[in-house]
Amino acid sequence: MSEQLQFDKDGAEILRGAVSASVIGEVIDAFGDTIDGRPGVRSLQVPAEIVRIVAAAGPLGRIAQSFRPDDAAAMEPVRIVFFDKTPETNWGVPWHQDRTIAVKARHDVVGFSNWNTKDGVAHVEPPIDLLMRMVTLRLHLDDAGIDNGALDIVPGSHSLGRIPAAEVIDVAKRVPSVRCTAKAGDVLAMRLVTLHRSERLINPSRRRVLHVDFSPDRLPPPLAWNQQ
Repeated sequence: MSEQLQFDKDGAEILRGAVSASVIGEVIDAFGDTIDGRPGVRSLQVPAEIVRIVAAAGPLGRIAQSFRPDDAAAMEPVRIVFFDKTPETNWGVPWHQDRTIAVKARHDVVGFSNWNTKDGVAHVEPPIDLLMRMVTLRLHLDDAGIDNGALDIVPGSHSLGRIPAAEVIDVAKRVPSVRCTAKAGDVLAMRLVTLHRSERLINPSRRRVLHVDFSPDRLPPPLAWNQQ
């Protein structure tokens, strides 16, 4: 079923074998032990190798450009997260939408609300129109099978825009979810507001993912993307 996902229709698509083994090796070597056994890190200093990979001419950056809105010059990486799910750092995340963005500092701007801090980085919920123009690329560094942390998505849920928290479970029950199993080198492209979840590992094998959010837009001053 995951092979049939279409980005515009379903809010997600799996790009098989999109990134070479050599690039995967670069990503793994670049991060090394920087996350120190933590399940995921948002505030780490991005290594130069990763900057090159996510840049417009890099392997992930080129993929992001294929999702660029017609009125935009380019998709730019605006948030980079390294996830490392292992038997020791095994967690699950219930159904949700990614509705916040990472910024350099808090500034009260009309339309931006629900401020919080993650790993020392300011996050805020922007207007839905901005979120709908963004794309997330999840580069799998390990295989993600049905029992070791593959993401589940609800096809078409992105078309609903911002879903109230009280309605998330009901929305997830309306349409059969799809488990996005992947091999190392596969890339899952998805809209940030596509409803998704990640269950705990059953098969005790490592599942590392480089998660990158791309946006074609600048933020209204004085707000600025944290990653740029």
